[in-house]
Amino acid sequence: MRSRDVFGYCLQNLKRRKLRSWLTVIGILLGIATIVVLVSIGEGVGQQINSNLNSLGADTILITPGGGRAMGPDVETGADYGKLHEKDATRIKGIMDIVGTAMSVSERETIGFAKKEYKASITAVEDNLFALFPETYALSEGRYLQNSDQKVAVIGYGVANGMFGSDKVGINSYILINGEKYRVIGILAQSGNTMSGGGDRAIYVPYSEKDSLFGKDLGKNEIGQITVKVKAGVDSSTVGTAITQTLALARGVDVDNPDFTVTTASTSTRQNISSISDTLTMALLLIGLISALVGGIGIANTMFMTVIERTKEIGILKSIGATSTQVLALFIVEAGMIGMIGGLAGLLLGIIVIQIIPHIVSLTPYLKIEVAAGAVLFATVVGIIAGAIPARSASKIPAIEALSYD
Repeated sequence: MRSRDVFGYCLQNLKRRKLRSWLTVIGILLGIATIVVLVSIGEGVGQQINSNLNSLGADTILITPGGGRAMGPDVETGADYGKLHEKDATRIKGIMDIVGTAMSVSERETIGFAKKEYKASITAVEDNLFALFPETYALSEGRYLQNSDQKVAVIGYGVANGMFGSDKVGINSYILINGEKYRVIGILAQSGNTMSGGGDRAIYVPYSEKDSLFGKDLGKNEIGQITVKVKAGVDSSTVGTAITQTLALARGVDVDNPDFTVTTASTSTRQNISSISDTLTMALLLIGLISALVGGIGIANTMFMTVIERTKEIGILKSIGATSTQVLALFIVEAGMIGMIGGLAGLLLGIIVIQIIPHIVSLTPYLKIEVAAGAVLFATVVGIIAGAIPARSASKIPAIEALSYD
């Protein structure tokens, strides 16, 4: 029996048992689709984190609220504990090797345009942020914010060209933020970062608008973030340590457990985040593998039933000259084909799902070619392994016994 005959014979058997074959394929299909989707989500999260770190240049430091605990058991933590205020930005301006600082406050609010409304992150920011980081906030059209501006906005590329579908937001268009009109004076260049709250989905308004937009949620002079630019060639982690010490002393908290967070784009930070991302991807992969193995058990069950049902057929094959090795090959190839078909179908379903995800959440999954190929190969191998024991049982049935089986 030639190899071509083996594959043709197996294919005919699968067609003849359509319902059982497809039910078995669905089992492996769902497992492979799970692997593809979960691993792609993990890769997408990792890429977006790296994209955010890349946007946080070596000369950038971020100070955000929240961190450790107050210094000592006798220190009272009042209502301002764990919050940032304008005086904190003033305190760090005098630290050596700092070029400048920019305060900002961000909240998710309702944005409207062309009779459509969405929740989006609005950032009230000091105008010097754009002057400090012109490469990060490159303009595509219009101009940046100025101190004297009122009821105006600078928006990200994605807000202008994608948020409202076919309705594009242009310069001098008016968008609604919580029902108030804001004139668009600038559109940022495309950055490729679509994470909620930043990059292409960002909306910036003058810092003076923070009280009218977010006043109900903010304390007096409270801010959400301080962005610091460090002098060129200076190690940002060293400056970050100085900032931590200065603010911890002024706020009366333990320098090792501050009630604020200082983030720099240091190598250690990148390594830690990369390690977390890899761990997440591996955990998601294991979940997918378990689903695929369950599908493999389904293949093994199907193949055992097939051996029982086709015992007389095995006897006929052996009586016309088929060897035990050829019978073994027939069942292994058939199981492998079920796994491969399930793998290809699962890959297709996974690709469809990861195309839909960006339209539901602010996340873009990323499917590596090696993951796609590996998923199909894994499904095929699982099929072969699952069919190996039933195939071995089939090959060992004597021809006379198989022909007399009823």
